Amino acid sequence: MAAYVVLTLPFMYRPLVNALEAVDARTLTEAAQSLGAGGWQTLVYAILPNILHGVINGSLLVFSTVFAEFTLANLLIGTRLKTFPIYLVEFTRFDARQASALAVISFVVAWLASVLIIWLAGRGDQPRETLAAR
Repeated sequence: MAAYVVLTLPFMYRPLVNALEAVDARTLTEAAQSLGAGGWQTLVYAILPNILHGVINGSLLVFSTVFAEFTLANLLIGTRLKTFPIYLVEFTRFDARQASALAVISFVVAWLASVLIIWLAGRGDQPRETLAAR
């Protein structure tokens, strides 16, 4: 687990840093604190909604990196426990049809996971009904 964290850290770090640089986090923090929000409330209600696109981009990059990483999985686990990339390489050696089926399955799973994450992130973009609108 720690090796995957080290491997994927840059893929999560850059989108988060770019998202934080795009918003004025200091002003958001000061505004939330002036309204009486604590540290966690500031993070959850002021900063996180503004950097959500960076979190989603980083999550997609980390997922795709871990899902397709063969070398690290093979070095760490070896032949004791089979992960998906190890299965894919082993089936490529013996039967091309099974390897093709696994490649299609991996594409579909990655595509569905990406669409699900984007859909869940897009649900927060709809305007909410306010008390004044009632």
